Amino acid sequence: NQELSSADHYLNIITLNSGRYNIEPLAINSEEIDYGAFYDSETLYFSSTRNGKPFKKIDGWSNKPYLNIFKVAYDEESNTFGEIEPIEGDINTRFHESTPIITKDGKTMYFTSTNNTPRIKKSREERVDVKIYRATKIGGKWTNIEDLSINGDNYSNAHPVLSPDEKVLYFTSNMP
Repeated sequence: NQELSSADHYLNIITLNSGRYNIEPLAINSEEIDYGAFYDSETLYFSSTRNGKPFKKIDGWSNKPYLNIFKVAYDEESNTFGEIEPIEGDINTRFHESTPIITKDGKTMYFTSTNNTPRIKKSREERVDVKIYRATKIGGKWTNIEDLSINGDNYSNAHPVLSPDEKVLYFTSNMP
């Protein structure tokens, strides 16, 4: 059977390529949810439910604080981390913010956040959609939050990633 011989070949390729990397948890991990990291030369940005600051509201689905975006200085040479802190500015709200990506010039951030369109009212049992937003860094703080034109109020767009030349924004979506 051609399909089975191909599968065996694929398993051999996986075996040959295994063990090339050691994967270890970072010292900055918490007992909460930590994911969606982006490294920008000397700073690691990531999403986390840790400590719920500056907002302490609990998400009814996960029974954990809402996600916020945090940052920590990282020294690659010494492999050490600085102090973890929420990013400065207007991005972190009382709802979810996650999966940041920053342009090479350090001036623009794309991130996922709970849909905050005021006219959309959903019951507690209904799924709340998320959108991709853009923020600008001014005076060291993230501000001027913009809802992207690719978003909609009846579906989710999330987890933005930029192509190396920053001309294409990739993302996940359940749009029709």
